[in-house]
Amino acid sequence: MIEDLEKIEQQIADLNQQRAAILATVRADDLKIAKGLIAKHRFTANELGLDRVGAVRATAGRRPPKYRNPANADQTWAGGKGVKPKWVREYVDNGGRLDDLLITKA
Repeated sequence: MIEDLEKIEQQIADLNQQRAAILATVRADDLKIAKGLIAKHRFTANELGLDRVGAVRATAGRRPPKYRNPANADQTWAGGKGVKPKWVREYVDNGGRLDDLLITKA
């Protein structure tokens, strides 16, 4: 029974990696298309809604993620102030440790 669960968890992890790879490829392809259209039509940053002041404000104060949901690799949390995400609260409430969710640097 435990072996079956471990197999399923590994399959989930493998599928999440495949999903991430596919999304990265699609994103790269879409970025290439977008850059081509921007160059073709000579759009300005202002026309695209990318004025410098707004861009700086939108990213100010953002921190890189510190924790990742093991069940859904797309869900991350930087930690710190504010309410913990639901997936973090549920993980800890079910006996998990917050340290288990840390994103490790390889």
